[in-house]
Amino acid sequence: MNAPRLLQRLKHLCRRASSLLMLFQRTPAAQLLIPAEFNLASSAALLDTTTKIAITTVAGLSAYDSVSGATTITQVNGSLNVIAGQPMLVRFEITGTPEPPKSWQIVGTLPAGLSLPNVQGNPATLSGTTTEVGSKTVSLRAYKDLDFGGDQFQKNITINVTAPSMAAVIDSPASVTINSGQSTTLTVVAAGEGQLTYQWYQGNSGVTTTPVGTNSASFTTPVLTNTTRYWVKVTNAGNPGGANSDTAIVTVRQPAAILTQPVPITIFTGETTTLSVTGTGDAPLFYQWYQGASGNTSTPVGTNSRFFTTPSLQTTTSYWVKVSNAANVLGAFSNTTTVTVEVASDPIIRTDPTLPPARTSLPYTTTLRAVGGRQPYTWTILEGDLPENMTLSEGGVISGTSTSIGTSMVNVQLTDGDAKTDTRTFTLEISDLDVTTASLPAATHGKPYTTTLAATGGGEPYTWSFPEETLPPLGLTLSPEGLLSGTPNAAGDVNVTVVVTDANGFTVSKILPLHAEVSDLSIVSTTLPIAVKGMPYSGTLTASGGDGSYTWHVLSGPLPTGVSASTTGLLTGTPTVAGGATVTVQVTDGAGVIVSKAVSISFSDKAVKPIMNTVEFPVTTVGTTFNHTVTAQYHPKTFAITGLPKGLKAAPNGAITGIPDVSGIFNVQIRATNSAGSSALVTARLTVKALPKNWVGTFGGTLARHSTTNRNLGGQFSLTITTSGQFTLKVTGALPSTKVAQGALAVTSTTGRVVAGAPSIITVPSLAGAAVNLNIDSVDGDVSGTVGAAAVTGWRSSWNAVTEPAENLAGYYSMALDLADPEDDGVSTIPQGSGFATFTISSGGTYTITGKAADGEGITSAGFVSKGGDLWLCASLNKGLGSVQGTPVLHEDEEGLFAGNVIEGALTWLRPATTTTLYPDGFGPLNLKVEGAYLAPSNKGFVIVGLPDEGTTQLNFTDAGLALSNTDPDILFTYTDDNKIVLPGASANPGKVTVTLSATTGALAGTFSLMEPSGFARNKVPFVGQVVRRAGGNMRAAGYFLLPQIPVGSQKPTAAPVLSGGVQIYNGPPA
Repeated sequence: MNAPRLLQRLKHLCRRASSLLMLFQRTPAAQLLIPAEFNLASSAALLDTTTKIAITTVAGLSAYDSVSGATTITQVNGSLNVIAGQPMLVRFEITGTPEPPKSWQIVGTLPAGLSLPNVQGNPATLSGTTTEVGSKTVSLRAYKDLDFGGDQFQKNITINVTAPSMAAVIDSPASVTINSGQSTTLTVVAAGEGQLTYQWYQGNSGVTTTPVGTNSASFTTPVLTNTTRYWVKVTNAGNPGGANSDTAIVTVRQPAAILTQPVPITIFTGETTTLSVTGTGDAPLFYQWYQGASGNTSTPVGTNSRFFTTPSLQTTTSYWVKVSNAANVLGAFSNTTTVTVEVASDPIIRTDPTLPPARTSLPYTTTLRAVGGRQPYTWTILEGDLPENMTLSEGGVISGTSTSIGTSMVNVQLTDGDAKTDTRTFTLEISDLDVTTASLPAATHGKPYTTTLAATGGGEPYTWSFPEETLPPLGLTLSPEGLLSGTPNAAGDVNVTVVVTDANGFTVSKILPLHAEVSDLSIVSTTLPIAVKGMPYSGTLTASGGDGSYTWHVLSGPLPTGVSASTTGLLTGTPTVAGGATVTVQVTDGAGVIVSKAVSISFSDKAVKPIMNTVEFPVTTVGTTFNHTVTAQYHPKTFAITGLPKGLKAAPNGAITGIPDVSGIFNVQIRATNSAGSSALVTARLTVKALPKNWVGTFGGTLARHSTTNRNLGGQFSLTITTSGQFTLKVTGALPSTKVAQGALAVTSTTGRVVAGAPSIITVPSLAGAAVNLNIDSVDGDVSGTVGAAAVTGWRSSWNAVTEPAENLAGYYSMALDLADPEDDGVSTIPQGSGFATFTISSGGTYTITGKAADGEGITSAGFVSKGGDLWLCASLNKGLGSVQGTPVLHEDEEGLFAGNVIEGALTWLRPATTTTLYPDGFGPLNLKVEGAYLAPSNKGFVIVGLPDEGTTQLNFTDAGLALSNTDPDILFTYTDDNKIVLPGASANPGKVTVTLSATTGALAGTFSLMEPSGFARNKVPFVGQVVRRAGGNMRAAGYFLLPQIPVGSQKPTAAPVLSGGVQIYNGPPA
């Protein structure tokens, strides 16, 4: 095919392709390049079947040669302009090649701290942190093959490093370890615009009380003998407050030294002895013993131990020991210790009188030792016995297996070859003491460890210890009580030797293997949340394992300007640059275990879409104040929150507040939004618990009498609480700021909400001048607390006429109110009659009490009975100036027969002073005893139980000055089977008594008259009472009468006192 026709065909193709490039390079031949987006396969129809075309590389060009821009190295992201001390991350890729490069290379010298890894493929990353200010141009090369082989393409790049405007610490001075008596030089790497000023300090970072050194990036410490901390502050004009480095710890190793010298000793020929030394200094300590004078190292002996046991010595010999460590490699020399060897002409027993102890049921052997005289030796027992199953051989060996515990004493004689002798008394103790701990649980380096050892046998108490010559394993301690504890200071396997001593001084030791795992301390953080340039940032480094207390440091790769890290692992600040950084952080736990890890953080110059943080709502309760704020990463502007229960509302800042009115499980949906967009929708469960069942409903009860809160009148309350926690409280009583109304106490009310979980679920700062704090028992609904200083007693209305009727309590009842204290009996200033009251309990548990106090004041009180049968009575008397109140209890018949439903309890009664002749001085509060019982299903249409039996019945009158009268009103009357009263004749009724007794209510009423010889008469004195069933059953009714007293002297009858006396009906004639 000729060239013109080929060009014509290509021209036609160009109408379908986007472009066509003709290049001329190195040769006059043309190279035609069809762009990559042009698909020859899909355009095959454009070429006739006779057309053939070849596209080849022009001679001299390779795939990585520059072909008019077709092959290009492109900077993908990042910037070649960097601030000293700030992380740099720039990516490059090559385009226009048939395959990615297999290696990259920098030709030239990069600023210190920057590097380009030899990576395969696209892209290549130039990264690091440099403090070398200035501009450098290098060549970036891409190679077709690995190890910088094959065709290549290169591009020149210029890196401009400028100093930061504010002084910053790039690399803090490193901690170092030296020996005591040495010094060291610490160096900081810092950057900043203009002149930098350095001030070094002794102490922890931030403590400026002890400045040291000069204005230099380096500081040489003085000669140190103890571990010391240093840090440096770097300032410039842009950062006059300075940048603080981390603390550099100069750990000073303490040299080995001798604390206690070996002690000289005298032995006999052929004996050995053990010498010891006590050394100090940083571990590990090394011991080398020598024979000879101190300093003579020609004859080393022994092992690396603070103890040395000599061989059997025939002559006096000298020894010494050298103690060394890393801080004193030459070692500390002990004094020369002389072991003096004497010759014994006569035989001498050298075994200690207290023999090694033996354990029951275990084979035992020990050999008695002697020196001097002429061998052979012969050993015999002169006096005493060895323990059972043990013997002494002629050769001095005591052996055997004893099964009995105890202490034996035996006198042994030694005889030598010349018949010379020596004797000694030995003590041998046999015990069943044993360490029962078979193995120790595994420990972990750096984690608190504790386990308790156990023993058996011997005599308690036991005392535990390590052998004197051993150091505590792994830094653990052993208490006398057997608690092995501490924080292991290393990992590995050790043998722990423990010693237990019983109350008798018997000791047993045991070796227990202990395995200490490598510390599980680790850094959890890998990538920190993205920071946004110019926006406040907060990120937290997290760790796990170890002992749980962590201290953080940034080791390398300083954080970008504006962000700093605290030792608690919190990263805060406002970044001033964009880009990325990889920093190496270090965490140290309380046990000194150190772990480091590289973590990455990215800094964006644009807003990033929010990401919701985990939402976990606390469980709350209806009526409880709720306050929870949801959060998101990356600076959310607003939150959209839906699905909240009634009573809660959400603010744009994510705060959810309010008091929930309804219970249930609510799926709350949350989305965060900022200028970059919105987060994914998050659904979180919010659980609102209902108020406890016994917190909802109607409550009532009494207020105790209190002089300042209610003027000693007591009071009562009623309370209703709805399912949403709204309450209405009414208090009847003489509260501090109320006025006593004529004839009644004031009623004060308030409303509010219960607060679940608070010390008092109902709190009213001031109700008529009294603070209210009430609690309700969630189990039984009982109310307690205070109104002012007055204690509150009450309960929940739990009965329901339909769903839960008070079937076994319902009915008509009566009760007598009598003086409770014996010292009040017969006192003329106190009413001596009986008060009484009746009430009917409905199937819904409600009642209204009506009756009379013994001074004639009417009693009215309404309420409801508790599940336990509690009643409250609170009645205002004497036009609101007096009261009677209390909480008697109705006990249910155990067999449900009603007749056994009895009332008992106590009331208090207060009467004010008045201007009347009826107890004008007032009294009380008096204690009253309550006694009564069930009478009938109702007070209408039923004959009550407790009426007098058919036959003769007594009507007695007592007290109120009756003893001074000439007339005795007591009578006997007949009670008939049809509940009628038949009075006696006039001769048997000198008091002209009239009496009625209702068979359906039990009400007692009547009159009597008293005639005196003087002619003074008290006619038709009324009396009232009530049938009351009491324990014993003989007294059938009780009540009172008010009797004017006989005038004294010139006293007018109307001025004479009126006293209260008692009236009673007893069943049957007098005994």
